[in-house]
Amino acid sequence: VAKIPELLCPAGSPEKLRYALAFGAD
Repeated sequence: VAKIPELLCPAGSPEKLRYALAFGAD
């Protein structure tokens, strides 16, 4: 599973956390 690009999900962004959980990424 490819990780979500930082450009789409800036570090520390709630959206990134949601994607991380959705994709099972840390």
